[in-house]
Amino acid sequence: MVRVVIDAIASSRREGMRASLIISPLELSKRDAGLVGAAGVVAFLRLLWRSHGDLGRNFSGTLQIREDQSLVTQGVYEHIRHPMYAAYWLWGIAQALLLQNWIAGLALLASFLAVYLYRVPREEQMMLEHFGEEYRLYMTRTGRVIPRLFG
Repeated sequence: MVRVVIDAIASSRREGMRASLIISPLELSKRDAGLVGAAGVVAFLRLLWRSHGDLGRNFSGTLQIREDQSLVTQGVYEHIRHPMYAAYWLWGIAQALLLQNWIAGLALLASFLAVYLYRVPREEQMMLEHFGEEYRLYMTRTGRVIPRLFG
């Protein structure tokens, strides 16, 4: 943004005009999008780190439940059932804001959408089959990837 102001002043002086500190809204929106994108990356990393930490030994990269596995409902899991997927949604949005290119920026969101739509229903069905009523009650208290604000 500072560079835009300096360029505007220099340009106006070359053309004999009075210096203007007006910055194009497009430049501000790019800067703001970048700042929001950077904050999104930080939120993504924090949420992903917390998700793994809260799961502990219960983490599995595949769709399977071990015999000794327990239902984790504390930490970030107290508010959302799939915080790792929420983190990846944040990453996709942050990438789109940082890259500011519709094709490259939205590519991660589009590819992640396919993974999300394939895996989440299968994971929830697997959890219902294994944990039964305990998981069903947990579903009523939490949002899938966005915390429930009311009841």
